[in-house]
Amino acid sequence: MKSLHALQASQERSKFLSGFGLVVFWFAIAFWIRFVVLLAVHLYSVNTGFEGFYPLVSGHDDRYYYAVALSVAEGRKIDAPPNAYPFFLGFVFRVLGPSLLLAKAVNALFGALGVVLGVLLAERLCPWHGYPWSLRRPAHLAGIFLSFYPSAVFYSTQLLKDGAIWALGLALLYWGIVFLQKPSARWLLVVAVASSLLWFLRPYTVIAFWIALVLPLAVLRHPRLLIGFVVVAIAVPWAMGFGPLGLGYLGPLLNPERLSQFREQVYGVGGSSLGLVLDPARPLAFALGWMYSFVTVLLGPFPWQINSLLEAVALGEALVMWLLAIFWLPGVMRLLYRPSFAEIPLFFGLVLAGGVALFSDNIGANTRLRLLIWASLMVYAALRIGGRHAHSLSHHPR
Repeated sequence: MKSLHALQASQERSKFLSGFGLVVFWFAIAFWIRFVVLLAVHLYSVNTGFEGFYPLVSGHDDRYYYAVALSVAEGRKIDAPPNAYPFFLGFVFRVLGPSLLLAKAVNALFGALGVVLGVLLAERLCPWHGYPWSLRRPAHLAGIFLSFYPSAVFYSTQLLKDGAIWALGLALLYWGIVFLQKPSARWLLVVAVASSLLWFLRPYTVIAFWIALVLPLAVLRHPRLLIGFVVVAIAVPWAMGFGPLGLGYLGPLLNPERLSQFREQVYGVGGSSLGLVLDPARPLAFALGWMYSFVTVLLGPFPWQINSLLEAVALGEALVMWLLAIFWLPGVMRLLYRPSFAEIPLFFGLVLAGGVALFSDNIGANTRLRLLIWASLMVYAALRIGGRHAHSLSHHPR
């Protein structure tokens, strides 16, 4: 009788952790980690004279976002901000009041939601049929990597748009995979809406996402899915005023002279700049410089690039990625000769890293700009580290 009860209890735990319980478990861990860090950093910022804002002398956009959000909440006329995040903050201030601490708590909530979506993505790509608490379960491995990713934790506790980008980007990856599994107009609409929301925060991330989904579909010869994605990729940016395929946004951005100037003037300043200029007049030097920037975005900073204590901290988290690279680098070969849907997070991370490497020359900025890059690579590493009870998603949609 006892063994029967024990078996039933084990089955109930397995069922709980396979769905809602898995979400609750990792949301609770991810949120409380972020909430504790939020309180600690907020108190430090207040006590050191930063008034609760970004607690480093180099500064960030949080004070600007806060001022614009106050204007939005009070109905005052404002100039067009660079992205939609201040408008969202203005809505938060209208509902909760103009509280800096509460607004940062909302970002911590976004950070935790992103972790949950990464966990669900790993579970969907590699369903687990073994012991539910096993640390070899890809979903749990993804939860550990994403919950304790230092830069993701820190930036989701600040008044910055990174928390929302983190959550929306991982949601887009998850829903994209859901659509590939169960193609329907409903899921395509969900992907289109999520793409539109993320576009207003960081457009090139959406472009990287569409490239990461469209090319594997072409290679895997799924014409119906490919046509659906191409139609949405053309229509959504066009409807938003950026031209078909976002060419109105991409055209000026990819102009080599303008890109080089933007890289030098915006990201090539400060103590954490690499000092690497991409000169379009020298194509070979441009390509080699981009490759060096790409590797730095993906795995840096490297020991020879360290010039400050903060960069040394960034090196600490990079060491973890060097270890995880052992598991996701072989996936690059799979992309070349036998891609599957499981490689989509890997491909997305690589495409996005290539885009960031074009304009970012700054180690400090990289720690923010690559949050989704590392998140997708962490999820992919979790899939490959997972134990024998994990079964990768077939490349055939069903």
